[in-house]
Amino acid sequence: MNTSEYRTYDGVGLAELIRKRQLSPQEALRMALETAYKFNPKVNAIITFLEENARGFMNELEKRYGQSQDIPFFGVPFLLKDLLAELQGTAISQGSNSTKNEISKENSEIVNHYLKAGLVIFGKTNLPEFGIMGTTEPKAFGPTRNPWNLNHSTGGSSGGSAAAVALGIVPLAAGGDGGGSLRIPASCCGIFGLKPTRGRTPNGPALGELWDGAAVQHVVSRSVRDSAVALDHSLQVSSPTSLRLERPGLSYSALQGTKGPRLKIAFTTKHPLGMRMDSDAVKAVEETAALLKSLGHQVEEGECGVDGEAIARSYITMVAGQVAAQVEETKKRLGRHATCKMELITRALHLVGRSLSAATYVEEHNRWHFYVQQMHNFFTRYDLALTPTLARRPVKIGELDPKWHEVIGLNTAIFLGAGKPLLAVGLIDQMARQSLEVVPYTQLANLTGIPAMSVPLYWCADKLPMGSHFMAPFGREDRLFQLAFELEEARPWKDKVPGDLSVP
Repeated sequence: MNTSEYRTYDGVGLAELIRKRQLSPQEALRMALETAYKFNPKVNAIITFLEENARGFMNELEKRYGQSQDIPFFGVPFLLKDLLAELQGTAISQGSNSTKNEISKENSEIVNHYLKAGLVIFGKTNLPEFGIMGTTEPKAFGPTRNPWNLNHSTGGSSGGSAAAVALGIVPLAAGGDGGGSLRIPASCCGIFGLKPTRGRTPNGPALGELWDGAAVQHVVSRSVRDSAVALDHSLQVSSPTSLRLERPGLSYSALQGTKGPRLKIAFTTKHPLGMRMDSDAVKAVEETAALLKSLGHQVEEGECGVDGEAIARSYITMVAGQVAAQVEETKKRLGRHATCKMELITRALHLVGRSLSAATYVEEHNRWHFYVQQMHNFFTRYDLALTPTLARRPVKIGELDPKWHEVIGLNTAIFLGAGKPLLAVGLIDQMARQSLEVVPYTQLANLTGIPAMSVPLYWCADKLPMGSHFMAPFGREDRLFQLAFELEEARPWKDKVPGDLSVP
């Protein structure tokens, strides 16, 4: 097998070859590394290579060959997002110069699941500082570029993982989703990304709920079945905040090839904040709706009825509060000087978060339950909701950077410690509108805890992909996976791969 052939396989397919000894884990790793060394200098998806660790994992796998039939990703090369998914003895930067040299003291629980499933971890992927932004352009490591057009962003925060999967360096890679961080880069890079239900995957042993339960961990993948198998093998968790499988014995991967009930699906192409929509975002949803109808589903226009402005405010309030807490914890651990190495947006959010009263934070958090009730009411009428994943095409590198006058204003406010004046002029509302103009659809699933996915069904005229976004009721990943398998069969995206990585 050469690297071109290697890049056509998903993880389940590679593992089957390895079990049959038609391919060795060493050969698979060699091809992953060759592909990475070829493409990574242009896209900057991988920021840390861990070849020695990978060889150690393969040595352990050799001892388990007799059990390989029960190990779904036996010998498959894999990458970790450099946030939350800790690997003992390796650096975990969190995308920041302030924490660039910290070393993980133990494996995260989900990493142990990945290793038990046979995945061979050989590197870590790029992300925005602390996973905050919806574009992967950290000062610490530089931007990750979209494989479909190097002038454009991969989205964020799992942008490095998504780029690596789109290029075929690995068939699947780890990520996390606190406001769309799996689904946004999946859309930008033309791959599959599913956010599980709140509590479905583990965060321990060091952490419980992330971002008050808004953030969860999973993978981005080329094929639907890789995502389903990965979730099947990330469910047995010990945390008291974990969500147990409601129907014991249910396998998401077993849904492949089964025909589920025809669904009633509501779609909308309206921007939740009343802003402009790209024509391609509208076309992506309209074409998906037409495809769904051709498959026998009932599809009609309909909105969730949730106030987009309110969602934006609740979301940015949560982010500011969580960032403030994280920065304060980092200062206690590394010293006050750590903030000097952090990016402007992080320091501004820290300032705003520290200025929030506990009452304001709790008031906004309490609204989450109201959004849950609204979505529950919506799902009494419909089985799924369909929207664009993004309101605009993937943005250009640097497009979301603060303008010069914003830099001056933020630096001045930070220097003066002017948190309350910033709040007084409505900075939270301003930041919410700016940051959510491009990605207004994904945060609702995080605040309500429901599962959601981005499916790659549309490519623009200039070959940039745009995903179609589906949301399902709480705990109904099975409904999403069953539809995703059907869409993948009806309109395959497996053979859509980036070209020569040129800049058009």
